[in-house]
Amino acid sequence: MTIVWINKRNWKHPGPIVNMSVHNAHSFASIGLESHLCLGAGDAPSDTDSDLRDFYALEPLPNFTAKELREKWLERLFLPRISGLLCITREMEKRYQQIFPRQATIAQPLGTKVLPVTDPEAKRRARTVVYVGHMHGPKGAAFLQQAAIALAAQGVRTEFWGGYEKDAKRIRDAAAKHGLSDWIEAVPFQPPSALHAALAERASLGVVMLADTYYNRYLTCPVKALDYLTHGIPALGTDIPSVREVLDDAGTYLPEGDHDTFVREALRLLDDPQAYAEAVAKTRARSAQITWQERAKALAEFAKARF
Repeated sequence: MTIVWINKRNWKHPGPIVNMSVHNAHSFASIGLESHLCLGAGDAPSDTDSDLRDFYALEPLPNFTAKELREKWLERLFLPRISGLLCITREMEKRYQQIFPRQATIAQPLGTKVLPVTDPEAKRRARTVVYVGHMHGPKGAAFLQQAAIALAAQGVRTEFWGGYEKDAKRIRDAAAKHGLSDWIEAVPFQPPSALHAALAERASLGVVMLADTYYNRYLTCPVKALDYLTHGIPALGTDIPSVREVLDDAGTYLPEGDHDTFVREALRLLDDPQAYAEAVAKTRARSAQITWQERAKALAEFAKARF
């Protein structure tokens, strides 16, 4: 079986979309299949193997190649031949089944990486809450900005990773006005390798407080939740289907917009070594269930059944 994964954006484009495409295509190669990723070439020539290691924090594989996209002929070639639909949430699958009742479908969330286990107590003592992703209000960044002020009063740092420099500057400027520059940091989009290094070093809790919109509830697979699971970081999230589907029983679920409950639950975990260790154990167990490799195996079996 040969896998071809297509994305319209450029290689090393900031943000989660291309990063997830690279992981998708790479995951098939990691289970022994020939896998090709087709996407834009980017702004400058680069070495794919070096980029995989240094930018995407992935090891090159002999059966994985990245190629420049030829968008229009690929669409004309493949769209009429679709024999199955891959959905990243079960709710998305339900909606496609209503539109294409005779089409084969499968729902699989995006995946987690397998990383060395770190000391949970060291992570707890770091007392750092982390948000990953675009810094749009509906994604939970605005919510955390307000909660971060109360967290700082309890000796808890907050870091935002993602968005563009203008977004990061807005958060840094707001922190400075409150005299909290040492407690609230914002970093614009970085290579995934840099993000994973920061999460491994000091992240204690992750935040998935998505606004309860139609898109967030039914159509998105929150990549930030997968990042937290990968590193064994307990996560606090909004109680909506998309967040529950990823975190399952490893998540701590809260009402949308409830800052007081969020701060209280964060402190409950950070101030109690046993509660924190139990949350980490659940997080690691959930992460092992939905690795990129397990996802690739399920999708390969689905594809084999179609041909």
